[in-house]
Order: sequence, then structure tokens, then C-alpha cells
Amino acid sequence: MNQHDPRVVKTLRQIDASLLSNIAAHPFREITIAMLCSGALVNKTTFYKYYTDKYDCLNRYLDRTLAEFRAQLKVDFVLAAPEKIDDPVYQRSFQRVAEFMYERRREYLTLWHAEIGRPFYNEMCDTLYEAILSAAAGEGEASGKDWANIVLYSRLFSVHAMALFHWWFDFEDTVGLQDVLRLMTGNMAYGLFKTFKKKSEG
Repeated sequence: MNQHDPRVVKTLRQIDASLLSNIAAHPFREITIAMLCSGALVNKTTFYKYYTDKYDCLNRYLDRTLAEFRAQLKVDFVLAAPEKIDDPVYQRSFQRVAEFMYERRREYLTLWHAEIGRPFYNEMCDTLYEAILSAAAGEGEASGKDWANIVLYSRLFSVHAMALFHWWFDFEDTVGLQDVLRLMTGNMAYGLFKTFKKKSEG
């Protein structure tokens, strides 16, 4: 199977779209291969060329979605000094992630609320946490209370950021990108970021 063949790409995208629309309408346990095929306009033989069953289809789709999210994460801000956090380079980094997520908001909201047997929202939180932790730990050797602070900061920031995105998507009619950027900038300048930076430097 040539994954780059335009016909294959089109078929896989159709199956993805069918999976997502079915997930939005039904608990995953009620979704059948026939429903996925009908929505994707493919037959079962075609489906089984790519996936062993509906669980394989779901898990590979979720894994790809998570990998795409991970690839977008630029968390250079954790290396900045508190007085430098409002530098445009750090704000642009966060804005690119925010724009990427906004483009996929319908997909994310569906996956966050769907009955699919995987806590996808938590998986995204964990992915962001791991990225922040890795970047923060890369500053140098840390141990004891310094390491504990890095772990706590990474966890709190990842949960805060994901909650901010969720809130934005839920209220997109009244909340815009600039509101989100203002809140995140304020958090970086005055909240968790500065609190933990000053503690680790003091």
C-alpha cells in the first residue's frame, strides 16, 4: 500500500471523516464497520485493506491526531527569563499553536466529549506536559526541590493551557484569539510562569 498515492490518501481521509462524524453521533460501541464504510463511500474490502477492525481504525486515527499535535508544540518560553516572557518571539510561538488548534477545534471538541474508551483530552494534556517538562529539564541538571518545582510547573501549565483552549472553543462566538493570547500572556508574565521562575532562581 502506497500511503502517498492520492487515491489512498483520499480513501483514508474519507474513512477518517466518517469515523469522526459517527463518533459525534454515537457511542463508539454502537458504531459498526458498515456505518464507517457507508459514511466513507467505500466497501468493507477496501476498509479491511487498511484496518483490522474498528478499534484499529480508531486508535490509529487518535495516534495520528496526537502526533500532529505533538509536532506543533513549541515551548521555548520555558527557557526565558521572567522579564523576557513578553518578547514577541515567545508570543508568536504560542499563537502558532493556538491557531493550529483552532483550525481543528471541531475535531478536538468531538474527541474530547465522545464515548470512545480513550481519555483523549487527558492524552493531549499529558503530551503538552511532556513537552514542557522536557524543555524545562533541558536547562540543566535539576534535582530535589528544583526538579519537583519543574514537574509541578509543567503539570499546572499544561492543564491551564488546555483548559484555556477548551474554554475558547466552547465560547468561540464571544471569545477570540486575541482574548486567548492576552490571557496566556498575562499568565506567563504574572502567574505560574513568574512564580515558579522566581522560586527556582531565588
